[in-house]
Order: sequence, then C-alpha cells, then structure tokens
Amino acid sequence: MYFLLFGLGIFFTVKTNFFQVRKFKFMFQKTIGIIFDKKHSNVKGAFTPWQAVTTSLANTIGVGSIVGVSTAIVAGGPGSVFWMWVISFFGMMTKYAEIVLALKFREKNAKGEWCGGPMYYIKNGLKFPLLAYLFAIFLTMVAFTTGNIMQVNSIALILKDYVPNLFTGVTIAFVIALVVIGGMQSIGKVTAKLVPIMGLLYIVGSVFAIVVNIRYVPSAFVSIFQEAFRLKSFGGGVLGYGIFAAMHYGIARGTSSNEAGVGTAPIAHAASNLNEPVEQGLYGILEVFVSSFLICTFTAIVILTGHVYDKVVYGNAILKFGLDGLKNLDNGGVLTAKSFAFAMGMPMAKIFITLCIIFFAISTIIGCFYYGLKAVEFLFGNKLIGIYKIIFLASILIGSVIDINLVWELCDITTGLMTISNLIALIFLAPIVLAETEKYFDIVK
Repeated sequence: MYFLLFGLGIFFTVKTNFFQVRKFKFMFQKTIGIIFDKKHSNVKGAFTPWQAVTTSLANTIGVGSIVGVSTAIVAGGPGSVFWMWVISFFGMMTKYAEIVLALKFREKNAKGEWCGGPMYYIKNGLKFPLLAYLFAIFLTMVAFTTGNIMQVNSIALILKDYVPNLFTGVTIAFVIALVVIGGMQSIGKVTAKLVPIMGLLYIVGSVFAIVVNIRYVPSAFVSIFQEAFRLKSFGGGVLGYGIFAAMHYGIARGTSSNEAGVGTAPIAHAASNLNEPVEQGLYGILEVFVSSFLICTFTAIVILTGHVYDKVVYGNAILKFGLDGLKNLDNGGVLTAKSFAFAMGMPMAKIFITLCIIFFAISTIIGCFYYGLKAVEFLFGNKLIGIYKIIFLASILIGSVIDINLVWELCDITTGLMTISNLIALIFLAPIVLAETEKYFDIVK
C-alpha cells in the first residue's frame, strides 16, 4: 500500500510538472480567495466548495493530529516527521486526482443530491462494479470503527476521571444526532463553522508553545533531518529502530493525517456545487497542506521543543509498552499535553488538549457518518438509511465503554483494503486526471 501511495503521488507530481508547487498561488486564489464569493452560496442537494472541504477536513483533522504524531515520534524518532512531509507533499497530487475523478463520475440520487467518490468512479470509470461494492463495504466498516468507535473511546478515556464513560457516550450520541438529523445541509453548515474554529484554536495554542520555546526550534528541525537518514540503531539500541522505522511511522501517520489515497475525501468533494473537477481538486491540495504541513507539523515541533520526548524515548517507555502498546502509548495525548505544559503549565495544557481532542474527535465522527451514509446508500439505496443512522448512534455508546484493542486491528485491515481498492482505480484512471487538468489549463491561462 505504501509503495502504491508513494508511486502514484510521484507519478502525478512528475506528469503534471510539480503541479502542487507551480500552481500553489493559484490554488490559494481559487480556494481561500473565493470562500465568501456569493456565486458559491449553498444550493439544495449540494455542499458549497468550502463546506465540501471542511466536511473532509472534519475527518482528516482528527485525534491522530494530536496523538498520532506523538506516537510516530516515539516509535520512529524525529525523522518520522520528515517522511510525513515527504508522503504529504506527493499526497497532495494523489488527493487532487481523487477529487477530479469524484466530480467527473458523480451521480445524482433520488433526492437530487450529488453522490460520488471511489465507488462511483470505480463503477462508472473503471467499469468494475465488484470492486466498487467492496470499497463501499470496507468504507462502511471504517466509518463504524476508525471514524466512530475509536474517536468516542479517545474522548471517554480523557474524560474518565471526571464523568462515567457511558455518560460521555450518551452525550456525544445526542450531539451527533442533533447534527445529522438535518441531513446533508446540516452537516455542511456545522463543519463549515466547527472546523475553522477548532483548527484555529489548535494553531494558536501551538504557536504560543513554539514561541515560548523558540530557542529550541532550530535543534528540533536539526533532529528531524538527522534522524530521517540515520542508519544506526534508534534510542540507544532499545529496539534497533533507524531509518526504516522513521520512514514507516512517518508515512503511516502522514497518510493517516491527510488521507490522500484512502478514498474518503472525494466523497465529500463530490457533493460540491462546483462543476469544474480541477477547481474542486485544488481544495484537496489545500486540505493536505492544512492537515499535514500545518496541524501535524505544529504538533511535532511542540513535542520536540517541550523537553518531554527525550525522557520518554531514552527512559523505559518503549520497553514497557512494547510494539503492541505503541498505538496507545500516549493514553489520549498525555505526551502531547506534557509538551504543551512545558510552555503553558500543566493545568492549562490539560484543558487545551482535552478541548482539542473533543473537538477533533466529534468532527471526525460527523465526517465519517457522512461517508458511511453514502456507502450504505450506494450499496442499498435509501432502504437502510434509517437503520444505518440508528446503528451508528448506538455504536457511539458501545465505543465509549469497550476495550478497543481488537478494533485497532480491524481498522488497520479495513482501511488498508479500502485504500488499495481506491489506488487500483487511480492507476487505471490516471490518464483521465491528466487529460482533465490539461483541458482546464488550456482554457484558464
């Protein structure tokens, strides 16, 4: 899967002559520059372009932006941040390609709403219905596990000292029900407001912590680049990690943070009221920039300047938790919270990280609800939509009280299978992406 992700990202980058660099200014003009353009005001059955990108970002800027980055640094060293940047740089074009195809092959459902994403471009473009249905099945499973149970569990863990887990589950289920009961329009309006607020909150807090520790920032960047290519054993020989561990965890967390190639983001973008695939694809480049090059990088620098990382790595933390425990090493972001505490004090840091995890997790649940809804609609039409909503809300309660070790394994498998299904389609449909891009810029000089 990593080979395909890297390969496709490099392919689209080279074939478009480094599009994400050449057209970076153009991308900002066509995305951030037209957020308040009235011609893109909401219409029935569609998201505005901004609602499409915030619905997608609601899913990508998740708990992994806080917990996942710290886990990657502990497991793979500071060098993992470099490889996160690398996969994200090429991932910009992979996500761009997904979104172009999503708009190219989308359909309207019985309600007059735009529906698209990998299952539609696999069915309509690749002409491979079986793979399209398999993707939709994998996506439904991911919506319930990665996008729901795991997120709720993260909130329940961080609040367990204050309120019972089940109470957390009931509260979240009630909040999510209020959002999704209004359907597509309600989801779009909520994410359009929630995502910018939570993103700005996290960025402001991160910038504050980095400014306080500004004298340590140069050494943090030095460690990132040195450890990315260091072949000697990592952590004084604790587990023999080196360049391969840095690559593995950097690529894994980079992909997790921006979801380029996974196939989820195109589903939200396909609902945009924009008719030009390339213009909507530009929002995909913006997404990767925000989620990986801003949010995750801020997290990494805060951790590497917070004087907590060295104690974790060179102590007995890795030996104590072992490989199987690395995913939950932070226990809901404890390492990240301690790093922020170096700048703002532990009481404030705990409140800050708690609020961020709650916001990020809830936004992910909303985004994944929409993705799962579209997968069920693709598989069964409108027949099981009501049942899907009931089961999804019920699984929130389950996620607040269960042990999620088994869920982690299920998430890894289903996400991998879903991603590979999508990447197969991108390989064979790549000429269409390139043709659409060339056609657009022949007109827009």
